[in-house]
This record gives sequence, C-alpha cells and structure tokens, in this order.
Amino acid sequence: MIAIDVRSSSSDENMTGYVTNKRKLAVCFLGVFISYFYYGVVQEKITRADYGEKKEKFVYALSLVFIQCIVNALFAIAGKFMVWVAFLSHLGY
Repeated sequence: MIAIDVRSSSSDENMTGYVTNKRKLAVCFLGVFISYFYYGVVQEKITRADYGEKKEKFVYALSLVFIQCIVNALFAIAGKFMVWVAFLSHLGY
C-alpha cells in the first residue's frame, strides 16, 4: 500500500498516489481480463478442433483444467514470492 502525504499544500500533489493506484488497478484489471479472455479463446480452439486422420475431438478437458490450475498456482506462488522479497527489501534485509 502506498502512503499519501496529506500535509502537502497543493491538491494535485495529494492526488498523485491516488491516481497511481487507480492506474495500477486499471492495468491489473485489464491484464487479468485479457489473459482469461485469451485463455478462453485458446481453450475453445483446442476443444473444438479435429485431430488425427479420423477427425477426433479433444476429450481431455479435465486434464486441461488441471494443467490450468497448476499454472495458476505457480503464478500465485511466484507473485507471493515477489511481494515477500519486495517487503523484505523495504525493511532493509
């Protein structure tokens, strides 16, 4: 969380942290939304395509979701690690 100095005399300076936080929120929102949208498009292409000479459909949707869960967990662990490292560096370790 970013601290905002409210003792400043200019109202524009007071809003700097707020605008930065709103911008970060918008970027994070768009990143998550675009990522899941793209994942949905790719998943549809995988599950709707015909494979092999017999034109078989993809039938391992549960495996695909399981792989997605593993990748999401790895990203969460990496994100948590990065936040922890940033916190420790902020403390001076």
